[in-house]
Amino acid sequence: MIRKDLDEAVKKAYLILGVRQGAAKYEIKSAYRKLAKKHHPDSAGAQKNDEIIKAVNAAYTLLMKKYNNL
Repeated sequence: MIRKDLDEAVKKAYLILGVRQGAAKYEIKSAYRKLAKKHHPDSAGAQKNDEIIKAVNAAYTLLMKKYNNL
C-alpha cells in the first residue's frame, strides 16, 4: 500500500513540474528552475504563488530523492 501511494506521489510530482515520467535529472532540474523563478514569492501575486511554490519544491525534492536512491 505504501509503494502504491509513493508511485502516485511520484506521478503527481512529474505533472506538477510539467515533465514526462522518467525524465532525465537535468530535465527535472530545468523545469524546477523555470517554475521557481516564475512563481517566486517576490513576484506579483505572492499569496497565490506561495501555494504553487510549495508544491513545486515538494515535487522537486521527491523526484531528486528518487534519483539519488537509484
